[in-house]
Amino acid sequence: MDDIVKKKVGGQVGLFIVGLGLAAMGGLFVWALWKGYERARVTQGWVERPCVVVNAEVESFLPTPHSPVGFRFLVEYEYEFEGERYVGTRYKRVDGPTSQKDRAEGRLEKFAPGKVVVCYVDPGEPSVAVLRRDSRGALYSIWFPGLFMVGGLGIMGGAVRRILR
Repeated sequence: MDDIVKKKVGGQVGLFIVGLGLAAMGGLFVWALWKGYERARVTQGWVERPCVVVNAEVESFLPTPHSPVGFRFLVEYEYEFEGERYVGTRYKRVDGPTSQKDRAEGRLEKFAPGKVVVCYVDPGEPSVAVLRRDSRGALYSIWFPGLFMVGGLGIMGGAVRRILR
């Protein structure tokens, strides 16, 4: 009888560990998505200002000798905030390269030199501005890893209940 009880308890401990892993992974992704949403939310409070595009170009580069060509949209624009003139160089708050040349070049028309566009200025640090606010899309997908977290917690709870019986 003791062997049967040990096997049942051992199985429940294994189930508890699986639940713990699921909950931990789900929780990690929930946390990462929430942090992404918080970073994006900050730019939503930035102040709109007209700015003049001074320069815009697409730079191609090779990150490593055997990797595909990457493309980066480089832009420079001038704007005023509270009587001070600033020069901005950010398209988005965090802007990385793309492997799609069309995507990078598509921005050239919208941000041609001499064009007046809207930029978003951080009122707490006016030297920081972007041409495009970050997406809050991370919040809309947070439910999916949340399911894993809740499911993992449920598995853990069920295993503990069976051990204590």
